[in-house]
Amino acid sequence: MTKTTRTLLGGLLLAAATVGAWWAWLGWESGYTVDPETGATSGPYAVWQVAAAVLTLIVIAASQLPDKLRVREALDLYRSFYRNRADIDELLA
Repeated sequence: MTKTTRTLLGGLLLAAATVGAWWAWLGWESGYTVDPETGATSGPYAVWQVAAAVLTLIVIAASQLPDKLRVREALDLYRSFYRNRADIDELLA
């Protein structure tokens, strides 16, 4: 399997895992809750649902990073997401 194929499959797996995490924690909730005493509206998600979804996404993201990733490599990866990229040497100074 080539590096490009592995990268593509890894990206598709990451996307599928992200959608699965959303569906598992947040996708089934559809309504708002109204407190009968105060009339305050909350929702559609409870705090525990959002916290669980965030924790799941952190675990998914961490599992996709290569072992022994160096700081310079991580910065290079994250700066590639932006049009106006920061200078790594300036960030590390």
